[in-house]
Order: sequence, then C-alpha cells, then structure tokens
Amino acid sequence: VNDTYGHGVGDQLLKGVAERLKAAVRESDIIFRLGGDEFTIILKTPEVIFPEVVVRRIQDNLAEPFFFKSIQIGFVSASIGIATFPKHGRTVGELMKNADVAMYEAKKSNTPWLHFAADMVLRATG
Repeated sequence: VNDTYGHGVGDQLLKGVAERLKAAVRESDIIFRLGGDEFTIILKTPEVIFPEVVVRRIQDNLAEPFFFKSIQIGFVSASIGIATFPKHGRTVGELMKNADVAMYEAKKSNTPWLHFAADMVLRATG
C-alpha cells in the first residue's frame, strides 16, 4: 500500500484496520499495535467470548473494502495466531512468542488462523 498509494494512505489504512479490530472485540478487551502491520488483541475473558468468534468477526470486518477518497483497497486480510493462558504460556512473553509462532504457521499453511501447538515450535526450529 505504501509503495503504490503512499505512506499517507498506508497510515489511514492502519487506522482503519485498528477501528475494525476494535469493532470485533468488547470494550473490556485490549488491542495494541506492535509495529508495522502487526496487532495484538488480549481477550480479558476468552471463556465468555471464544477466540474463534473474534477471529470470524475480524475476518468479516477486514473483508469489507476500505475507501480513502478515490482509492479502494479490498485486499486486506489477517494471519492470526492464538495462544491462551495458562495452556500456551504463563507469562506475557511466553504467550506473545507462542501466538507469534502460531501466526507464522498460519501464514505458512495459508490458513487464516491457528491455535498454538507445541509441535509448531519443532517445525519452526527445524
């Protein structure tokens, strides 16, 4: 997007994505941008709203085109890795690392989202 339409449109797109992510979760959940085009969502009570429900909402929200003046961007998608406490980690660092591993595995397998599994680490390291 930055190369084709410029950084201004790229920045607007990131803001638009953030708004659509926000619309997919509850007020009590937390969304933050890690950098670049990577976001993290923390569901405060995943047993109340299952991660799979949020993933579907995110996919539906991002599937709608973005419009910026005369520019339409309709190719935004997300690769999502899911890690849950305490099953996939007991610290923020472990959960972030394991969600990242699951996200890269989802990208590699051309799957929109995956839950973390221990064997993903073995595949990632060789």
